This record gives sequence, structure tokens and C-alpha cells, in this order.
Amino acid sequence: MTRASLNLGIASALLLILLGAYVVWYGSVRNLSAQAASLDGQITARQQDSARAASARRALDSIASDESALASHFVSAGNVVPYLEGLESQGSSLGTKIDVGSVSQESAPQPHLALSLSIKGSFADVMRTLGTIEYGPVDAQVSNVTLDSVPGAEGAAPVWTAAVTMSVGMESGGKASSTPAASAPAAPPVDDTSDDSDL
Repeated sequence: MTRASLNLGIASALLLILLGAYVVWYGSVRNLSAQAASLDGQITARQQDSARAASARRALDSIASDESALASHFVSAGNVVPYLEGLESQGSSLGTKIDVGSVSQESAPQPHLALSLSIKGSFADVMRTLGTIEYGPVDAQVSNVTLDSVPGAEGAAPVWTAAVTMSVGMESGGKASSTPAASAPAAPPVDDTSDDSDL
């Protein structure tokens, strides 16, 4: 064997070794690239799932907030007494005395409380109290008002009494109804005072 043949054989062997190494390296790179692409796809899918979950949480929070805001406009069966006590406190803060004459829970045409109230004070205070109740945050509709007055002490302004029948919207089936409560039928007159109030 000549030296040229030996060199050619060595060169051919080296070339085959290099080609084999390249094929192995190229296959490894392709495998790693496929794995990287798969991981990238999984990361993208997880990010999209996370974004959808965050969007769903925001939507649920918004719905809960809307339901809470809507429920605040209605009286539930469990907070009738606090609502009535709140009316009396509201009257005191406005310079009037509110007495609850009768309360009944009605279901038609929409769930509501039928109330009769007596509001006593000066004419301006009585009117202010009445407006505050009717146009307050709770769905309340006045169906009838009767005004009466008695002379005050010597030199004092007369004392006015408003006999009021009204309806207050109630939650329906545990959830607040979006339909305002209809006016309640007039409640039976109640007179638990000693003046000439027309209740």
C-alpha cells in the first residue's frame, strides 16, 4: 500500500466519523428543538388558561358586586326589623318621630312590605322625612298620605302628623328582583297616640 492510498484511507475514515458525528448532533438538535417547541406550546396554553381564569374571576367579582348593589335596594325577610328601626332613627335625625303602625308581607304583584307609618314634627321636617324615605336607596313607594295638624303650645308652631301607607320592595327567592315593587293596598288605620292624628 502506497503512502497516498494510506492518506486517502485515513481521510475517508475521518470524513465518515465526522459525518456520523454530524448526523448524531443534527438529530439531537432536532429532538431538542421539538421538545422546546412543545414546551413553548404548553407554556402558551397555560398562559391562555391563566388569562381565561383571571377573566372569569373578574366577571364573577363584577357579578357579585352588581348583585350586592342590587340587593341593597330591597328588604329581605331577615332584615325587616332593622329596616324599620332604621326608619325610626332616620326620622329622629331629621327632627321627626316615626311610629310604625302596621307591617305585612305581600307576594303580589311583586314581593313587598305593606307599611303604615305616622310621621310627626314640623311641616318642613315631616315633608323632608317623607321625601328621604321615598327617594332613599331602598325601593319604597308611597301610595297614600294624609296630613293633619294640632296647634302647638302658645307661640309654638303647630305639630303636623302624616299618616302614610307605602310599599317597600323585598327580595324574591333569596335574590333581589329588578322590578320595582308595586304600590301596596292601604293598610288598616292604626292609632296608638293621644292626639288627633288621622291614622
